Amino acid sequence: DDFLEIYRKKRLEQMQRCTAWPVYGAMKKIGIDQFSNVVDDTDHRVTCIFHLYEDEITPCALLNQHMTVLAQTMDYCSFFQMKMSEIKPNFDPIGFPCVLIYRGGKEVANLTPITEHIPSRRADFRFTIEDVKNLLESFGAVNPNSS
Repeated sequence: DDFLEIYRKKRLEQMQRCTAWPVYGAMKKIGIDQFSNVVDDTDHRVTCIFHLYEDEITPCALLNQHMTVLAQTMDYCSFFQMKMSEIKPNFDPIGFPCVLIYRGGKEVANLTPITEHIPSRRADFRFTIEDVKNLLESFGAVNPNSS
């Protein structure tokens, strides 16, 4: 009986480790050469959020600030930033800030520009961290432990 009980406990621990949700907690800067690996290799349950930005674009700077905080609080998602001039130098600035959302290796959303998808944005294209979080959640970036 002791052997079976020990075996049972070990198997339960193994199963819990296998089903544990990955935890991230930070936004990472990546290049185009890493993009497909991230999309393909991330756990299929996890939402990957990519911010394509340029430093001199004011809404991009604001979104980077918000996404840095959200990466910490929404640690069940994986956040990335990619500098667009390193990917596509002639990208039209009207598309900034741009957010791509992937899950299970597939694109869930292309929010180009994200400001067009935030209903509460102001005329100066300012938006709150809550605006961004609500938008991400509307595309499935939700806490797996919430009911």
